[in-house]
Amino acid sequence: MIEVFNVSKSFKIDEKRKLDVLKNISFVLPDNGMYFILGKSGSGKSTLLNLLEGLEDLDSGYININKKRISRRSLEEKENIFKDDIGIMFQHYNLISSLTVKENLDLVKSIKGTKKEEKLGYYLNKFKLDKLIDKKVELLSGGEKQRVALVRTLINNPSIIFADEPTGAIDEENSIVIMDELKLISKEKLVLIVTHDKSLVEKYADGKIILNDDKTYTLDNIYASIEEFKKNNIENKEKVFINKKSNNKFVFLSKIFKRNVFKNFTRNLLSILALTFAFTFIFTTFSIKSSLDNFNKNLIYQFEGYNIFNVSEVKNSSINGSLLSISKKEKPNDYRIIDFMKENEINYEMYDNLNYFLSNNIVKIDDKEYKNIVFSPLFNLEKNDVIVNRKFVEEYLNSDFESAIGKELRLKSNNKYEAFSNYYEGEIEEDLKLDLTFKIKDVKDEFYYLQTPRVYYSYNYLFQVLNLTLAPNFTELEGARITYFDLLERSENNDQINSYSSLLVIDNVYFEKFIDILTNKKYEDYSLSITNEAYTMSTSFIDLTNILFIGIDIFIILIIFSSLFIIIFLTIYSYLVNKKERAILLLLGSNDKSIDFIYVLENIINMIFAFIFSSLILNIVNNFINNIISSSLLINLTINIDIFNNIIIFLIGILLIIFITLIPLKISKKNINLANELKEE
Repeated sequence: MIEVFNVSKSFKIDEKRKLDVLKNISFVLPDNGMYFILGKSGSGKSTLLNLLEGLEDLDSGYININKKRISRRSLEEKENIFKDDIGIMFQHYNLISSLTVKENLDLVKSIKGTKKEEKLGYYLNKFKLDKLIDKKVELLSGGEKQRVALVRTLINNPSIIFADEPTGAIDEENSIVIMDELKLISKEKLVLIVTHDKSLVEKYADGKIILNDDKTYTLDNIYASIEEFKKNNIENKEKVFINKKSNNKFVFLSKIFKRNVFKNFTRNLLSILALTFAFTFIFTTFSIKSSLDNFNKNLIYQFEGYNIFNVSEVKNSSINGSLLSISKKEKPNDYRIIDFMKENEINYEMYDNLNYFLSNNIVKIDDKEYKNIVFSPLFNLEKNDVIVNRKFVEEYLNSDFESAIGKELRLKSNNKYEAFSNYYEGEIEEDLKLDLTFKIKDVKDEFYYLQTPRVYYSYNYLFQVLNLTLAPNFTELEGARITYFDLLERSENNDQINSYSSLLVIDNVYFEKFIDILTNKKYEDYSLSITNEAYTMSTSFIDLTNILFIGIDIFIILIIFSSLFIIIFLTIYSYLVNKKERAILLLLGSNDKSIDFIYVLENIINMIFAFIFSSLILNIVNNFINNIISSSLLINLTINIDIFNNIIIFLIGILLIIFITLIPLKISKKNINLANELKEE
């Protein structure tokens, strides 16, 4: 039963004008019979049918289908009317051309939830379609397509059948077959036909609605009592809710998804390639970054003497008439260091810096002499043992690590020292000469970045040597035993002999706390300068990698956006290409969200494949990546693939995919008119 009350419809021409197509039309059609809508071209026949079918919405009035309000309803609310109550025969068939006859009909069965195979077999046989069941629709003739369209319409036994020019594109023989069947069906169901063929009306009509040029209408053998409308509460503003029924969505979704996978093969392949590239790069970068973060946390501990710091006092003096000032370093007052360390609650030991006595040196190794090799103190070595780093072995020993152990280094150092004495008028000049032999105890494979050849000597050994070595000029002129260490101990804080600094050895328990102090530069409040080669090199490398990863992070963002753009573009393109097919599925009773879900599912499956492929690629090239990283950064770094982090990234990717698939779909569907989509191109 169809109830139409005071229905009007117009179309907007521009901002100020509109075209009235239908005005205040009212009529009632019973539960059965064959009725026609007639009128000249442009009179509004198709518009009225579109309103009844729910393809367009009206401006005013009400339309009920089997007592269910269809006007001003969303697609979701109309879903079960399309699925259960209405069967539509389109003028141009609107079959899915890429599918076979059987696939078209199976699709409708899954949407409408019908399992009446015997009824389907009856129709296929009656309309001589049983031998065409596996033939693609695009290969059928017009008459064959129209017969398939009729079977599709009848497949779920709808109570109302709408037909738009059902004989307009087929020959007379097929027209008779179609119309005779519709007439037979109209004995039990309501059939409403739009046509311009008056001969069909004369032969088959039980009643007709004639749309006139002046926007009036004429009803012939059609009930149209306004009072009866009011009795039936058609004007009642209370909403008529549409009960939702479940259908076999899984079967429908699986059929459409399976077909789309092959139909959209190129699109899916491009999506997989884009996502695979993005995942591979992101996973690799995050693995490298994670490995470097772990490496950097323990980087400073790779150096010998990492807990030995040089501490100087910084003194600034201004230049008259200028905004500039001059800074110079001196050996700090012990109490200044004590106060600083006490305030920060750091356990430490303080020593004099002996490095001046090892400067300006010549080191002889295997009869070859080398100048000004860097020496650094250690407190865990005994006698004349030394440790050298890998860089030292490579540049000076030209041997492997094991061959280097046990080699002797002969050091000759000669430094001039001038100072005043309380026991002698005038300045005393002293040659501070050392001639020492060291033996390599071990080779340290230190972090290679910014590394210089280095010899780690025993502080206690050199301290003993300096305590036993007399300064001859000072001893003679002062008439007392004066050693090299005595000269250091009584030197002024701005004398070069004390290297302008003291040594702090930090207790390992407090080391991380002390590093935090250095990082936040809390020592500057005390006018102190605290340096350490291990700290300088490790922080320099960390800063470098952080800068590097800022650039890489920007590149990752670009890759992500590029990949997402590709997927968005392909999704919109796929939607636009298939929007007519979507309109057909909606009119057959499919849920709009179910169709969207297919697009989302496709992209999720693409992402799963991309994740698998990128994981396989990473496993295959992992050793290659490790070699590249190790050779480019000059560090022994093993890049381990973090599966847990990769899964987290993958899950975030899934959420992004759902978002970027649904948003463009919603935008693309905005203002889409189903009636326009179903028109013949």
